[in-house]
Amino acid sequence: MTHSDSAVTRRSLLRASAGAGAAAVGTSALAGGAAAQDAGVAEWLSGVSNYDGVVDETGSDSVTVEVGVEANGGPYGFGPAAVRVDPGTEVTFEWVSNTHNVVVESQPENADWSGEEEINNEGYTYSATFETEGVYQYFCGPHRSMGMKGAVVVGDVEVGGGSGGGGIDWAEVGVLGFAGILGLGLLSPLVSRALGESERGRRHR
Repeated sequence: MTHSDSAVTRRSLLRASAGAGAAAVGTSALAGGAAAQDAGVAEWLSGVSNYDGVVDETGSDSVTVEVGVEANGGPYGFGPAAVRVDPGTEVTFEWVSNTHNVVVESQPENADWSGEEEINNEGYTYSATFETEGVYQYFCGPHRSMGMKGAVVVGDVEVGGGSGGGGIDWAEVGVLGFAGILGLGLLSPLVSRALGESERGRRHR
């Protein structure tokens, strides 16, 4: 093998290895974003005593969330704590105890839900129609420290069931991520061997 052939081979292998590495890193980054999205609801509601998964209310034109239900050591909960609805569903927040509000923590990009920041009492109702798919997180201002938090999940978006944590979830990384990482592992020895052969060839010339 000539020096030019060796150089071309090395460059080809390095490009292939770099491509596999980029694929692995890129897919891992996407998986990380997906994992953050998946764990969002459970992480947000991790300290909420009446959270036991997302209640599926898809198929309903209107849904009621009670404000100030018994939870977290007193009348400090939203009931249900998390609910899934279809886009275009009207959600009515109904106060069942006193001195609560509904403050938006986060919502999907391009959504414009404003919540109901005014403090209100038992008997008050406030309605909003959720059009944009995604996860809407909210809390009660006076009682956030008590764990009075909630979420509305709109549409067929993944929310996961865990509270997030370390380690790799291969189900979330997916086949492409695994293939990219595997490809990087397989190509690394080839690159090392090609570079070693090239170095020995130069020494013997």
